[in-house]
Amino acid sequence: MKHPLLNNVKAGIELLDTELSDWYRDIDTDTLTMNSGCNCILGQMYGDYIEGSEYLYSKYNTDKEDIPILEYMINHGFEGTHWSEYGILQRYWTSEVEKRERARENNNSS
Repeated sequence: MKHPLLNNVKAGIELLDTELSDWYRDIDTDTLTMNSGCNCILGQMYGDYIEGSEYLYSKYNTDKEDIPILEYMINHGFEGTHWSEYGILQRYWTSEVEKRERARENNNSS
């Protein structure tokens, strides 16, 4: 059975795909640490979690719902609600980045 956080990560992947199709190339899975402001997905892409989260929130929260930024980041798999969730988020993000890297390498070798 898949963990409910997988849907949040999928939403984050869709968001990043909209922003930059090859976003995964900026991610070093060896240093990826989802509870680190510098080494999380947004930290690696934007230099800092706060910078990345504010940018994505202001650009893509187009529904103009009164949803707090933290909830938006949780809903997109960039943030957890409890420390125990960060390892799960990290595994899902790492898996996706590695899957995309393998696909890119396979496409380049054909």
